[in-house]
Amino acid sequence: MSIEAGNILRQYREQKGVSLKEASDELHIRIPYLQALENGRAEIIPSNVQARGFLRIYAEYLNLDAADLIREWDHPGSSPLSQNTSAHRLSSRFDDF
Repeated sequence: MSIEAGNILRQYREQKGVSLKEASDELHIRIPYLQALENGRAEIIPSNVQARGFLRIYAEYLNLDAADLIREWDHPGSSPLSQNTSAHRLSSRFDDF
């Protein structure tokens, strides 16, 4: 599990101006599970399969590349996301959507 993947989720959510409650309501994923993803705390989610599924759903909701985010979650530092995490680069990528 990767705290970096969680930081990316949180940054994109905040840039979109979406609260955890709004995301939870739209995705039908409990707030504690979204917080667990954002904090890199997979042990809070009942199973690894559910964690990866929630991560994919949340990433797609935020218009992120779910495959890259899952790769970063599973193997920290191995995805292109781990090399592009400055706030400026995130803002630039977000503006493209």
